[in-house]
Amino acid sequence: MSISLNLDIETITTSPQSTNAASGSPLNQTQEPAPNSVVIPDDLAGGTSCQIPVLEAIHLELLHNFTTLTSQTLSGDPVLKNLWRINVPKVGFSHDFVMRSIFALSALHMSLFASEKREFYLNIARSEHGAALREISSVLSHVTAENCSAIYIAATLTFIYAWACPRQPGDFFLVSNTGVAEWVFLMQGVRSISETWRTELRQGPFSPMFRLGHSRMEYGSGNYRTSAAWLSSVEHTQLMYLRRTVIQAASDTLAATIYQESIENLEACFCSVLGASSNSSPGQSGNPMSPHDVIGRGALPVAPVVLTSTIYAWLYRMDHGFIELLVRRDSLALVIFAHFCVLIKFLSGCWWMYGWSTHLLQEIWDLLDEEHRLWIRWPIEEIGWRPRV
Repeated sequence: MSISLNLDIETITTSPQSTNAASGSPLNQTQEPAPNSVVIPDDLAGGTSCQIPVLEAIHLELLHNFTTLTSQTLSGDPVLKNLWRINVPKVGFSHDFVMRSIFALSALHMSLFASEKREFYLNIARSEHGAALREISSVLSHVTAENCSAIYIAATLTFIYAWACPRQPGDFFLVSNTGVAEWVFLMQGVRSISETWRTELRQGPFSPMFRLGHSRMEYGSGNYRTSAAWLSSVEHTQLMYLRRTVIQAASDTLAATIYQESIENLEACFCSVLGASSNSSPGQSGNPMSPHDVIGRGALPVAPVVLTSTIYAWLYRMDHGFIELLVRRDSLALVIFAHFCVLIKFLSGCWWMYGWSTHLLQEIWDLLDEEHRLWIRWPIEEIGWRPRV
C-alpha cells in the first residue's frame, strides 16, 4: 500500500489495509497517483495521519533573501555579517516578533530590486512590521534573561527598518507635530535593554555586537583622539568651534551641560570613524553615490572596520534632556544634530541610509531661523548639499 502526496494538498493521510476496507470513502480506495503527485511508501510515511502546516512561499522568499543578501548589507565586519546571517534567523525560529522583523526588513530590501512588484513588497513590509510591533509591545513588560536577546535584536531590526522606509520630501523624521520621531524611542529602547541586561546580552547569541562596538568606540576615545592627525583635522577644529559657540549661547547651565555632553559624544564618534576609515571613503567625498550604485549595497563602501554601530553610537548615547530639546525644536540642539549628518554621510553607500544626510539637513534647515542657518554651513558644505527653497 502506498499513499499519494499531492503537492497542492495540506494533509497527508495514510490508511491501514485492515481499516474499513469495504468503505466507499475515497480515502480507503486504491487510486492511481495524480500526475503531479509524489508516491511515498507506507514504511516511510509511518502509517499515521498528520497535519502539515501550509508553506507560505512569500515567507520562504523573504527569509532566503535575508540570509543570502540583506544580512550581508547590515555590517562591514565579516563576523557580524555571519551573525546577521546565522544567529538572527535562528533566534527568529523561537520568537515570532524577531522573524516578522526579519520579514519586514527583507521585504523593503526586495522592493528595491523588483520595480514591477515594488508596491507588493512594500505592502508585505508594512504588514509584517505592524505585526512585529504588536508582538514586541506585548512582551516589553515581560523582559527576562531568556528573551532579552530576542527583544534587543528585534528592536535593532525595527530601528533599521525605520531608516529603510521610503520617504518623500517634507516627511518629518527628526521631530514632528506630535513630538519626537519613532526611531528615537526605538533607540532609547535598545539602550534601556542593553544596559539593564548587559551581562546576559554579552553572553548571548549577539555578544560580538557588543564586543566589537565597544572596542571601536574605545579606540575613538583613546589613541586617535589624542593623535596629531585628529588634533590638526578640520573636523576637530569645527567641533571645537561648535562647542565654544553653543555653550556661550546656552540659555542656562543645565542646557549648556547637555550641549557639551552631546558634542563630546559626537567628537568620540568622529574619532572612531575617521581613525578607522581610509581617506578614500565615499563618506568623505563630496560626490554622493547614485541610487543605481546604492541599490542593495551594505556597509562595505566604508572601510570594513568601521561599523554602523560606531556611527549610531551617538544616537544611542543621546541624553533624554537632549531629546527634549529636539522635541521643543531648540535651535542649538538642531545645530548639533546637523553636524551629526556629516557622520551619516559615511553610510550613504548603504541602501537603507542613502540620502538621509541631506534629508535630515533639509528638515533642520526648515526649522532654523536665518541666524542659525549660518551655524550649519560646515555640515552643508561638507556633505555638498544645496537647500531646497
